[in-house]
Amino acid sequence: MKLAYPVVTPDCTIPMMAFSCGDFNTHLSLIKSCGYEGVELLIRDPGQINFKEILLAVKNAGLSVAAIASSPIPSQDKIFLAHDNKEIRNEALRRGKELLNLCGSINVPLVIGRFRGNINENNSENSMEALTNTFSILEETCLHTGGRIALEIQSPSKVNTFHRAKETLNWIQNHNFQHIGLLLDTFHMELSEPSLSAALTCAGEKLEFVHLSDSRRLVPGAGNISFKEILDTLKFLPYKGWLSIEVKQWPDSLTAARLSAEFLKYINAEAYFL
Repeated sequence: MKLAYPVVTPDCTIPMMAFSCGDFNTHLSLIKSCGYEGVELLIRDPGQINFKEILLAVKNAGLSVAAIASSPIPSQDKIFLAHDNKEIRNEALRRGKELLNLCGSINVPLVIGRFRGNINENNSENSMEALTNTFSILEETCLHTGGRIALEIQSPSKVNTFHRAKETLNWIQNHNFQHIGLLLDTFHMELSEPSLSAALTCAGEKLEFVHLSDSRRLVPGAGNISFKEILDTLKFLPYKGWLSIEVKQWPDSLTAARLSAEFLKYINAEAYFL
């Protein structure tokens, strides 16, 4: 079990479900102190960071980069791949391509969740077909950069596309996207999927990344989700990647990170003794 915790890079200046709004190096040290092996980097604008310095800081902290996430882009700048405004769509595509270039350089996935935006079937330039064409461009970018995409399944309350693992997997297969996989988030799965273990199994070899959160975005163990079931299911799947925590930073990031790691390591170890 490889655990990662999210941290924003210095270009993001708003609170996120991550270590945010503070010294980047201090955040890395705190994540390491909680027993994590990796970090999920939340990047707002790749043109405003020194990526080599960020990678060096991560390495010096004794951590690895598990993934790069696009979540600060919609949260801080209100920029989305699907949007009625063409300029916003173009800027989103620019940043998506640049992030994929960074991902390819270190062989990690780009997390795309709310960044995909909301389609509008009354606008042909912002329809499902248009969004599919945008992902075709990103797929081509992956081919040239070595990047890959972890497309997050989210509940209908957040976005109006890709709510279930099976429907999203069908979309990926129907368009022969070779560099787009699924990101399954336990919080969203509880809201959208009849069975969490069945959704994970459905993803199979296309499972690219995993977010762990309990119900109501609480730390694992504080809500209704059976994480023993999740971990047991993952052991029988081809997925051997990272498990990244995405929870409310309550009462603070350090406490949320510590409690999440302690609980998950406990139940993971428990499985070997029961």
